[in-house]
Amino acid sequence: MRRFCLILLAFICSNGVFGQEISKEDILVGFACGVSADKSSKIVKEITELLEEKDYNSISEFLFSKNSGKVFLAIIVLERLDKYNYNKLNSEQKERIRLLKEYGLLVYNCWGCSSELNTLNEILQQEVYMGYEEWLEEIIPIK
Repeated sequence: MRRFCLILLAFICSNGVFGQEISKEDILVGFACGVSADKSSKIVKEITELLEEKDYNSISEFLFSKNSGKVFLAIIVLERLDKYNYNKLNSEQKERIRLLKEYGLLVYNCWGCSSELNTLNEILQQEVYMGYEEWLEEIIPIK
């Protein structure tokens, strides 16, 4: 199964999607990547900026992205915002999140020097450590 996932990821990364080339960097989710484990990935930085600007509508749009990394980040951020009453999810968003969790999206993620492909549910059920809990605590503190 892992071999199939890697082949699929390689195919996605090497072919254009709707006329645009995508790279691993565009879909990578990482909170502590690199040798020194101190670098956030491009899409983590992007969603961090949106959170700092309180642009929750743009984050909600990530639920409909073709980029599974953006979908994953939108889910964890929007659920935390909802849980701590910063921004309530509407019924459409809740349903979309439920469906996405059932679908089993593959998320390309890194921690330190290693990167791998895991399902959304493996990450959300903390079968795979990514460090996103610490990032959420820092970026969306509990009131």
